Amino acid sequence: MTNQPLLEIDVNGQAPDLAGAVCEAILLQQYVFAGTLEDPANVIHLKFSGQWHRLYFDYGIVFWRLSDTAPEAWSDTDEQWDNPLFDLGATADLAGLQLDRYAMTSIHGGSEVSFMFVGGRTVVFKSINDHTSYHVI
Repeated sequence: MTNQPLLEIDVNGQAPDLAGAVCEAILLQQYVFAGTLEDPANVIHLKFSGQWHRLYFDYGIVFWRLSDTAPEAWSDTDEQWDNPLFDLGATADLAGLQLDRYAMTSIHGGSEVSFMFVGGRTVVFKSINDHTSYHVI
């Protein structure tokens, strides 16, 4: 196997300056098809300093968008799609923590975004082949 250099991170939209802001919420819009969880973090909704931000991935590209309102769960029963919201901020005790910094990185097969909070907590969103997973450290 040949070690190939990683590509430079491709960002679509304006990556926000969130360093020092307090996390108010992290909601994960999941993708469920026919009752099976296909993508646990299809869209990441982040609220810092009263502003909602949408973070999502598409084959290595990191997308950032501002949102005027809180996200809502939605579904399309005809197509068997369900897009519930999972409250990662509350579940993982991240809401209320101050963000130290975040980093966007190109990885083989995709990209990842890591949020490092003051006090050592970290949440990593990793998108490989258009499937986004996460883990909290």
